Amino acid sequence: MGIEPSGHYWKVLAWQMKISKEIDYLVGVNPYHVKKSKEFDDNSPGKSDRKDAGVIGRLIRDGRYFDIYLPKDVYGELRVITTSRKGQ
Repeated sequence: MGIEPSGHYWKVLAWQMKISKEIDYLVGVNPYHVKKSKEFDDNSPGKSDRKDAGVIGRLIRDGRYFDIYLPKDVYGELRVITTSRKGQ
């Protein structure tokens, strides 16, 4: 499964998929690449969920993705603590 990790909402979905083991492999696609690639198809920067899903699928098919790293145990806790500390 491939996702466009923008904002913070994708993390909940990614963790749920990893915990439930409903998918074998989770990859991410750079949001900037999605934005630029969608203009190639119809020369329009318009945004729609259907169009974005097609672009993300094509980027994954072409191998233009990265592995999603979801730290667990101590490493996950350290990431949360670090993020919380930076926000203060």
